Order: sequence, then C-alpha cells, then structure tokens
Amino acid sequence: MPTTLDIRMMEQAVSDALETMAFAAVWPPDSLDDARSISASPPQAVCVSLDIQGGWTGRIELVASLALGQMLAANMLGVASPQEVDVAHATDAMGELLNVTSGLLMRQLLDERTSRIDMSLPLANTFQPSEWATLARRDDVCVMESEAGLLAICAHEAVTA
Repeated sequence: MPTTLDIRMMEQAVSDALETMAFAAVWPPDSLDDARSISASPPQAVCVSLDIQGGWTGRIELVASLALGQMLAANMLGVASPQEVDVAHATDAMGELLNVTSGLLMRQLLDERTSRIDMSLPLANTFQPSEWATLARRDDVCVMESEAGLLAICAHEAVTA
C-alpha cells in the first residue's frame, strides 16, 4: 500500500472523479513538455484547496479555469449551457471535484491503522496567472487537459517533526 501520493495516482483520481461526476474526461496534454512550457494560465483560473489529516497529512490543490467549474456545474445541475452557471456554483462544483478526487486518493492510502481521516472544506481562491508557469513546471504537479482547457493538481505533504 502506498504511503505518498504520486502523479499517476492524482491523474487517475481526477479522471475517475470527472467521469463519475460529470461524464467528462481528462487526458495528458499532447506533449507534457509543451504543457509545462505554457506561460499563460487557464483563463479566469481558480485554485481550490483542502487540507487532510489522517493516513496522509497535507494539502491538495486543483487549479483550473472557471470554465471547468461551469461545465461541471452545468452537467450536475442539468443546465443546458455552461455559460449560464454563475461563479459561485462553478467554484462549488470545483470544490466538489476536489472533494471526490481527494476521497479517492485517501482510499488508496488507508491502512488498518488509520481509523479516521479529517478533510477540511474546500477553499476557492483566484489564481494569479503569473504563477502558472512555475506551477506547471514542478515535478510534483500533474498537468492534464479537459474540454475546458488545462488543469493541474498537486499534493503538498505536511512535514512532521
């Protein structure tokens, strides 16, 4: 049983969560080198994060365009056009995507000694476009494409003394 989160685990968890929640898909960029070299962040990017304590302790972050949240919310709410979805519902949908993704990841890290996992509520913040190039180049970040553009997920394991 793994004790840390790796990029393949994160990619699979996001893929499974999107497929389950919204019948949507993600895939690796045509070229990971191209995706990592993109200096422009997804338009109207949002960073959704949550903290976890239990079998694994740290923070998981998802960065994507507001358009991804609108697409998710439209699919979940049965709205005909994603453009009809307001910012609040779009960021809530992105938070739910992160909740489901994090739950799938934590299930992989559970063992018989872990009796409880605490997850915070997802927090959504605007993402500064100037941060995308640095984020996308990091080795611990999984960059993927979706119908709504690029997205990135990463996990920051807490350092325990």
